[in-house]
Amino acid sequence: MKLYLNCSDRWFKVFILNTGLAIVFLILLAGPCNAQSSTSSQPEFPTAETIKKSELHYNLIPGNNNTWGYDIFMGDKLVIHQSVIPGMAGNNGFKNKASAQKVAEAVMHKMRNGEVPPSISKEELKRMNVL
Repeated sequence: MKLYLNCSDRWFKVFILNTGLAIVFLILLAGPCNAQSSTSSQPEFPTAETIKKSELHYNLIPGNNNTWGYDIFMGDKLVIHQSVIPGMAGNNGFKNKASAQKVAEAVMHKMRNGEVPPSISKEELKRMNVL
């Protein structure tokens, strides 16, 4: 018994055409997904030059266990949401509004002076008497 495929058979042509279209469709469908995932990343912090040209302000926000944090805005865009003490273990904020305010102002000062993104060390927090 001899088995062979005749390329002139209608079902064979339909099968090949449909398979080819399905493969092309899958490639096109997968293409944008891969491109999107490879180019998406964490939001970038504004550049020092952008910050210098913008208005910075902060809002004090309530944190866990009756503590306080802050949000820093550049114009109307939120650039820092700090509900916990930066650089410290745990998930509690500052014990009072005054401490959160001191640190928010220090962070904005650093941003205006080109430290992008700004950071606050444990030693700085101790010097500000917020710990």
